[in-house]
Amino acid sequence: MHYMTSIEKIGYNQGLLEGEREGLMESKLESQAVLCSALMKTLRLRFGLIPSTFSQKLEQASLEELDQWLIRALEASQIEEVFWQ
Repeated sequence: MHYMTSIEKIGYNQGLLEGEREGLMESKLESQAVLCSALMKTLRLRFGLIPSTFSQKLEQASLEELDQWLIRALEASQIEEVFWQ
């Protein structure tokens, strides 16, 4: 068994925390990409061509916004209703 000095332990723990943060960030970005893709497909199927103003909103949206818009997309009668505040 290898003995770790207190400085090594600090560095080791910081490395673990950084790796965990990076993993969570990657997971969130992947989730955002999947949700954005699902929403774009839903919008295309329901409303046809997606205007560029809405495409830009989708690309810049948070995970929470995408989730909310996906729910609205299932109920909206017009694409504009999806993005109304």
